[in-house]
Amino acid sequence: MPLRNLGAFASPLILVVDDDADAREIYALTLGLSGFRTEEAENGSVAFEKALALAPDAILLDHAMPVVDGREAARRFRGDVRTHDTPLVMLTGFDRASARGREVRADGHCDAYLAKPCEADQLVAALRAAILLGAGRCTAAVVRPKQLSL
Repeated sequence: MPLRNLGAFASPLILVVDDDADAREIYALTLGLSGFRTEEAENGSVAFEKALALAPDAILLDHAMPVVDGREAARRFRGDVRTHDTPLVMLTGFDRASARGREVRADGHCDAYLAKPCEADQLVAALRAAILLGAGRCTAAVVRPKQLSL
């Protein structure tokens, strides 16, 4: 699986987006211990600029943030050709069963949604799966055999 930043043997770069500095630090530490590299942003607006500059392998988005929240940031990422295929994992305080949780997930802009608080292994697994799925989306057109015309 080729990664966007430093080649096949590089650790994936995750952009961690959360308005809570302590939460960002915990996520970054957890991901670092699991072999990821991380960069941080405090809201969706800063995240979008950093994503353009860094081309992360995936973005971990908090749902509720000031300035630009996670849902709007996800819409922006999906709407821009430069970030359209970047895997997105959203953290939300709403579980899947609640009406608000269903509303957050209804957009379908993210590759995975995790209810807070989530376990470290859930976070790592969701990001790894999103990166693998994202790599499949990006390479599907390259590996698809050409149609022969006679």
